[in-house]
Amino acid sequence: MGRTFVGFILAIAAALGACSIITGGVNIGATLLPTPQYIRSAEFDNQSGSLANIELTFESGESESNELLDGQQKLVEKMIDMGGWSAVDPITSMSVSINGVATSITEPALGVEKRMYTINSNGTLTRSK
Repeated sequence: MGRTFVGFILAIAAALGACSIITGGVNIGATLLPTPQYIRSAEFDNQSGSLANIELTFESGESESNELLDGQQKLVEKMIDMGGWSAVDPITSMSVSINGVATSITEPALGVEKRMYTINSNGTLTRSK
């Protein structure tokens, strides 16, 4: 009976741990750790028929500008060298401008995201991932 009861308790504990992970966090003792929410990378596909300018700002405060010709693609992801390991520098803001008209991307992250955008001929953006 003792071993069966201990096994039963361990099975319940494992199930509860899995439930807390699925519902958005990791339960350590009585503390629920939140799931990280940031934009890890963004890929742009310029199908606008003209030159597109992309401006990104990262959590570290650094910014990056890119020019994309029509039909060109660009993956933007920034890493910070921490010596023996690397950390992601999350993207905090993005904007795309075509012919002087800028579109800001303000959609918040829901988890760790690798986003993909198509830049359309009318200057709008379509998010595919």
